[in-house]
Amino acid sequence: HPVRATKSTWNHVLDLAVKANLNMVTIYLMWGYHQPNPYEDIDWSLPSGSQAWDVATAIWEAARRGLYVHIRIGPYVCAEYTYGGIPDWVPLIYGGDTDDSRMSMRRPNQQWMNAMKTWVDASVAYLTNNGLFAYQGGPIILAQIENELGGDVDPNNENILPNKTLQDYADWCGDVAYQAQPNVIWTMCNGLSSERTINTCNGYGKGGSCSTTWLEQYGQSGRIQIDMPALWTESEMGFQIWGDDPTNTTDYFWGRTARDVAGDVLRWFARGGTHLNT
Repeated sequence: HPVRATKSTWNHVLDLAVKANLNMVTIYLMWGYHQPNPYEDIDWSLPSGSQAWDVATAIWEAARRGLYVHIRIGPYVCAEYTYGGIPDWVPLIYGGDTDDSRMSMRRPNQQWMNAMKTWVDASVAYLTNNGLFAYQGGPIILAQIENELGGDVDPNNENILPNKTLQDYADWCGDVAYQAQPNVIWTMCNGLSSERTINTCNGYGKGGSCSTTWLEQYGQSGRIQIDMPALWTESEMGFQIWGDDPTNTTDYFWGRTARDVAGDVLRWFARGGTHLNT
């Protein structure tokens, strides 16, 4: 994530990626970072307000090293970032106090959809204007909208458009992405997805949900390895808890051995997986 790096540390990480024989990196765009003030334009510089470097430079640095890019624009990206990347002012500016105007984020809610489309259009325009997509000669070969979309809508407590479901919202996300940039392959990870996007897997755990059940069920869309490739966008591993006995580690989902992770990866590619993001 360039927003968590300096220009020198970013370039160092990219050099390490090349040294590790990787050929693609995933880059997140955090709306809350690039537009902390709703009354100011989106600032793509890094850090915000500085002319030292910007998002386009960070992406071109990847390209200069022969690395492809998967760009994830959200606007909810999670990434253990404040509000998952969504600015804290969004419900105040786009929503209101009345039942008809209040916002329900990441739902078929008109106020949220207006806000989201504004960010998606602005992000795609910036990337396009800088010639960063593959069809323009840039390194971005994949783009993701939304992130791990799931759950149920609650029409009694959420301001939902009449008779709309969460799948309707997922389909709308795909339409917005395609309309903003039809020359790009779009993805949606680990949850509901649109017919216009490739459903991808995020997974962890012994036995490897991505490399076993997810593939066997043709992904969550039912189309993986039928008419869409198998993409693993987050191989969730992690680290031993500080102070744990390495011979008897705490049983939590981040706690995985190198052998367990390697087994999942090998199984994934042996079964036809085409992409893995660690």
